Amino acid sequence: MSTAEEQEVYGNFISDGNPLLVDLGFIPHEFYVWNETNSEKATLIADAQLQSWFLLGQEEGTAYNVIVGATTDLDNKTSFVDANGFRTFDGIEEQLEAAIVGTAITAASPAVVTMTAHGYSIGDVVRLHTTTAMLQVAGFDFVITAVPGANSFTLGGLPAAAFSAAATAVTARRIRVPQAYDPRRKNITLITGANPGVVTTGTNHRYSTDDRVRLRVPAINGMVELDEELVTVTRLSATTFSIGIDTTPFTTFVFPTSAEAAAGERRADVVPVGENGQDLTDAIKNESFQGIEIGSAVVGADDDVMRFRAVRAAQFLQLGKQS
Repeated sequence: MSTAEEQEVYGNFISDGNPLLVDLGFIPHEFYVWNETNSEKATLIADAQLQSWFLLGQEEGTAYNVIVGATTDLDNKTSFVDANGFRTFDGIEEQLEAAIVGTAITAASPAVVTMTAHGYSIGDVVRLHTTTAMLQVAGFDFVITAVPGANSFTLGGLPAAAFSAAATAVTARRIRVPQAYDPRRKNITLITGANPGVVTTGTNHRYSTDDRVRLRVPAINGMVELDEELVTVTRLSATTFSIGIDTTPFTTFVFPTSAEAAAGERRADVVPVGENGQDLTDAIKNESFQGIEIGSAVVGADDDVMRFRAVRAAQFLQLGKQS
């Protein structure tokens, strides 16, 4: 048995058809979603979502749906969703999902991963390992920037065209809560030889213009002139920023080879040290949160108006046989 203050949160949103993270400040015991758009249509559509819910203790990623019956029989019926339903999350610590095995990563810019029925979406962050023949990206996190189909996804932050070979195997794990404290250290995947130089990171860096960062570029990555350089960020995009330094005369930035990576060489990264021109010592903004993810099977279609209700009881009893 556990006890806590009873909490209840109501809200609404307009769906864009993609999974939605809802920061509640607690892990709900019950969570309900209503699709107002489908409920208010003059002519109901067969199998359209009306309501979905999740109860703490049921399998993560599942949901129960109330849907419209056949067009000739509009009695509502309940269905069970076994994937892309609801998932609780706790931002206190990083959460890695189960590993999924793929068969290839292209040596292209951007790189494309082949992985049967991966279930990932644009914006998801995945950690790669067991990248046979492309060990230089093993252990790296990347944000998914495109999903061409059910069996492939694109890593926009991985410029792999210069790699000597494509990967012949890969394992990925989605990171459910990729940020706790912001900003964070990020792996560098490219620094251009330009005026000014532009840095690309594998995942969304979440830096802002005028943030202060330190670049760490070992000899294995080529552009050693920037190693331990303290620079001021000019944000360009979610994964790129310029550094106010002319890098055209510098050594070309390169990824290590797969063999060099296998030897355990350190790889380039960027570490935040301050903001607004002031040098600090570490990431200080707490971005952790608790709540629930509304998956693609229950979040509604694009432009659907949705309402939700989250409940955490003052007392939660676990009865019967415990694992």
